[in-house]
Amino acid sequence: MVPFYAKGGFQQQTRHRRFQLNQTTVGLRRSPDVFDLRSVDFSEVADFDSRCFPAQREAFLANWISQSGAHALAVATHDKLSGFGVMRPCLGGWKIGPLFADSVTGADQLLQAFQLEQDGKPLYLDVPDANPAAQSLCHKYQMDEVFGCVRMYHGPVPVLDHDCIFGVTTLEVG
Repeated sequence: MVPFYAKGGFQQQTRHRRFQLNQTTVGLRRSPDVFDLRSVDFSEVADFDSRCFPAQREAFLANWISQSGAHALAVATHDKLSGFGVMRPCLGGWKIGPLFADSVTGADQLLQAFQLEQDGKPLYLDVPDANPAAQSLCHKYQMDEVFGCVRMYHGPVPVLDHDCIFGVTTLEVG
């Protein structure tokens, strides 16, 4: 569909790759720096989210982190929010999104905590090519690439903190 959208004036910005993990890796631990996201002042969560998403979406975000069956986790560095993520049930296991963090260490701490909650079901993460450290994290856990797509924009490309985006919120809701 890329040529179709390019005819309409859309420009390619980055590729997204969906990675799948079928089983929990041995030796995982939940860092003491990881805790329930719902215990964080919501304005801090919304501020962090605004670095990684090009629009204000407080109502969506509030519903997203409190959806039924989901695990919403935060990570802190020196008592300051340094990342967060949501893992929600999907038809074939679990999807993680978003996975936003200031560092690969924080993203890894969240990913390990999510793996400990996956109950043996497949886990999926949609990773942008714009953050090579995110792909390296998937390779660390020997996740398999199972899907890909291209993000395209019509008009100016939003300014985002790509180094913090380890997993987009969703390519589709499901």
